[in-house]
Amino acid sequence: MKEQGRTTFEWLLYIGILTFFLWPFVQLWSIQAIPAWDSDEHQRAAVALGNLMAEALARPVTGALPNQPFTPIPGGESMSLEGSVEYQPHLESAGMTLVRAQVRWGLPIFRKYLTLETLVGRSRP
Repeated sequence: MKEQGRTTFEWLLYIGILTFFLWPFVQLWSIQAIPAWDSDEHQRAAVALGNLMAEALARPVTGALPNQPFTPIPGGESMSLEGSVEYQPHLESAGMTLVRAQVRWGLPIFRKYLTLETLVGRSRP
């Protein structure tokens, strides 16, 4: 008796599962490796995110700091670049604060986000 091959549905199912797990790595690689897409925007957003985090870490973290809503970043007007910083006390460790910086850009339907988080511990005087 001859064994039948896989059906088209099975092949599409396997490709869909494989794509689901590999797609984030393909996107990460395409940001810097493929010049067909405008990777300059990604690079500008990454630099703005690093600057935003550096400014957030330069502020003294004493008590509860107010979260900053998304505000336009100077120099990013052409791509509608906006940034936000959030401060949250760590739920399990006393004296630790979670600092989250985010930038977003693009059209509201196709908006892109980059996020950077760090945990900061400050000694109390």
